[in-house]
Amino acid sequence: MLGRSSLLVPAFLMSSSTALGCVVSPVTPPPICQRFWEEDAVALVSVQKIEKRAQDRFVTLQASEIYRGAPPNELVMKDPVTDCGPNFGHTGLYLAWFYHSKSGKWKAYGEPVEASEEDLRYAQSMKNPPKVGHIYGTLDKQRRPPFMPILKNPDPGQNRAGTTVVAESENGLFRADVGSDLSFDFPRLPRASTEYVWMVSQAV
Repeated sequence: MLGRSSLLVPAFLMSSSTALGCVVSPVTPPPICQRFWEEDAVALVSVQKIEKRAQDRFVTLQASEIYRGAPPNELVMKDPVTDCGPNFGHTGLYLAWFYHSKSGKWKAYGEPVEASEEDLRYAQSMKNPPKVGHIYGTLDKQRRPPFMPILKNPDPGQNRAGTTVVAESENGLFRADVGSDLSFDFPRLPRASTEYVWMVSQAV
């Protein structure tokens, strides 16, 4: 009875494919310069083998070029077919993101290189990343409540004279003066192993 019931589940899913299906997310994915830093490692991998063991689908990944982190040189993992298909649909090259599951095992997902040329170029450029970066921006300007009456002599806002933006990392503290247009500029900020801590300081 149990074996017969287990066969009815995939049949039900197939008959309901029009209702379930693969739903495309309405949210635009972040750019590769942000996605590259997600998960534990990024590498160019070759899908060497796809095989089925009983009801499970397994893929064998071999790292060809590592861009970030320390993924395994070879990984055999379960890659089930979902409504959106498997993570690795065919043999060949993929740009892959590696992460640790809750049980501590390595897992991965990726995108075929033929569909991710721009992402691959960025990953390759990060294999030997620059030692300094250029960071610039502006402070938020004051916002007026939508129903606040406009005065004849409006408040000029907070005086930004002597204001600096401070960036802190294991390399130390770095400061940039805020201009009259609220802009700041760090032309050569050293690369850090963790995220910078940002602060705004004003002389009193």
